[in-house]
Amino acid sequence: MNSLLLILISGVIGAMVASFLWVVQTAEKPKDIFFRRSSCEYCKKKLTPQMLVPIYSYIVQKGKCSFCKKKISPLYVVVESIVAVFSMWAVYLWLDEPYVLVPFVIGGVCLLVLSVADVVYQRVGSAMIYAFLIFSHAYAIYMMNVFGIIHQLIIAFVVALPFFLFWYLSKGKWMGEADFYIAWSVGMLVIGALHAYDFFLLTFFSGAIVGIGLYGIRFVGGTIKKTVPLIPFMAFGFIASYFISPSTLLL
Repeated sequence: MNSLLLILISGVIGAMVASFLWVVQTAEKPKDIFFRRSSCEYCKKKLTPQMLVPIYSYIVQKGKCSFCKKKISPLYVVVESIVAVFSMWAVYLWLDEPYVLVPFVIGGVCLLVLSVADVVYQRVGSAMIYAFLIFSHAYAIYMMNVFGIIHQLIIAFVVALPFFLFWYLSKGKWMGEADFYIAWSVGMLVIGALHAYDFFLLTFFSGAIVGIGLYGIRFVGGTIKKTVPLIPFMAFGFIASYFISPSTLLL
């Protein structure tokens, strides 16, 4: 199949996956994901299949519900567009390297969806965290033998341990419990110990830079939020670790 066609198809699939994952993220109850039809959050009328086509339906409906004409949150199309572009970029880079492409897409897509939720709502849905855990472990089980899975579990433990300690020792003040589970999922996807180390360094280094910048704004009299979401830095750390290796400079 033509490479360009595969890239375009990956964008369509990416938007569809993002649409589903955003439903997972916003679901109040796990059963709502599969057993409750999508409806308008204002008039509560059930949406038709044509109204659920990612990106396209939002454009055709001009960002409004076809029934009550209330504005639809742009978050849906933002998440779908970000993941669609990311998926096409990933396939363009690693079409011939599935052992790199698959974990990069799984981790990148889940972390991007979680990042948007963390920034907008200052919280992430438990169903989305469980989904990330399931996807990451399913990848390891499918792609690795028993010894490989054990090795990956050890890496996941080492990656997640600092996040757990920060959460536990601070009693949730420095970071949330969800960050520990997300870090564990990332640990199941990184390719080797050095990759895990790169993820850790890039996550905390980028977070420190932004944190210092925000502190400077507060110092000169500006107003900022008291809490800074960590998951976007984890997303940056994971994606950037495929291209930047600070461990080679420090080790």
